[in-house]
Amino acid sequence: MSRTVWCTCKSHCLLFNPETQSYEGEGQLIPKSTAANHQLDDRLSQTLDNFSANVAARILRHSPPPDAAEEVVHSPADDHNFVLEAEILQRCTWTLGDHPLVFAVDPPPSLEYRYPTVDEAHLCNHGLYALLPGNVANTVYLENESRLCEILTELNRRHPIGRQELMATKVHEGLMIMRRHKEMEWNRQRTWSIARSHGYSVVDTGELTQIFP
Repeated sequence: MSRTVWCTCKSHCLLFNPETQSYEGEGQLIPKSTAANHQLDDRLSQTLDNFSANVAARILRHSPPPDAAEEVVHSPADDHNFVLEAEILQRCTWTLGDHPLVFAVDPPPSLEYRYPTVDEAHLCNHGLYALLPGNVANTVYLENESRLCEILTELNRRHPIGRQELMATKVHEGLMIMRRHKEMEWNRQRTWSIARSHGYSVVDTGELTQIFP
């Protein structure tokens, strides 16, 4: 039974054409487990789109015409939440695409990637799958992950309910998308390790990993 399938997800395998405002391409042949994760990312993307619409609606609803501005009073907490929601939206919809990452330790052939537990979700660059600090390839990823973890820690400290609970959920989803990218990088580099352990040479072209006997 084939372990690979054609994936036509919008999150990873199709290309968005800004001129036609549509997703194009044939997709990619990838492992079934990865395709299942891509489908989850598509659903998360739709959830984030809905979150974006809610944020925009709130901002518009709280932006009165100039002649009525003096009649509206915003509390500091409201203003803080508006800014925080906008930042969460921006950071959770950000993506690295096919950008490679550099791990602190080369992925061993026998070690599969493991997602952080619930208790570890707020920890940035933690554990066996940590990226190499200071490496320019990791800078943007680590900055975004660090800030999302900081926001999640802040929200958890407040024991969030209602609006803040929704924000915490979106941060979890944004971190999950980032960590799926890390899983893909881990598996790609594990493939190198497995090939080399069997005496093959590996060439990474940036878009494709080629293995030669």
